Amino acid sequence: MKIVSQHFINGRFVESHGQETVDVHNPATGELIGRSTRGDAVDAERAIAAAKAAFPAWSTTSLEERKRYLQRIADALTERMDELVATTVAEFGAPPLFAGYIDGQARDFFLLVQDLLEINELVDDPISPFGGFKMSGFGREFGIHGLQAYLETRTVFAD
Repeated sequence: MKIVSQHFINGRFVESHGQETVDVHNPATGELIGRSTRGDAVDAERAIAAAKAAFPAWSTTSLEERKRYLQRIADALTERMDELVATTVAEFGAPPLFAGYIDGQARDFFLLVQDLLEINELVDDPISPFGGFKMSGFGREFGIHGLQAYLETRTVFAD
């Protein structure tokens, strides 16, 4: 059984301040396959503080450096794809072929974003809105507004 009691905060895994745990069962067999410790408000505050502290340095990284980070994430997911697929099958009861597809899509997102960064590179122009503009029109669709639209609850009735 896998036990997860840490969160990734400020570039390293740290023990959770939260004490509440959640059991993870294989939906196909009911078998207890893991236990995860939930983060609490203290864990969230630590993560927010770390993100705020990292932002000034991150905001000065070049487009090429950001693309390298995204590629490293995609490479790491590729290296562990078999493990990710097995976990998806065990935790969600997904058929292996479907699990491979959705885990591959998660990895491919990091490749797609590299291309979007290239297309949407901001132009440093003080008279442009907010110091620049995006050239593709993809900014809204792949930003928070696109995510909110995707997650919006809708009802469809079919006869």
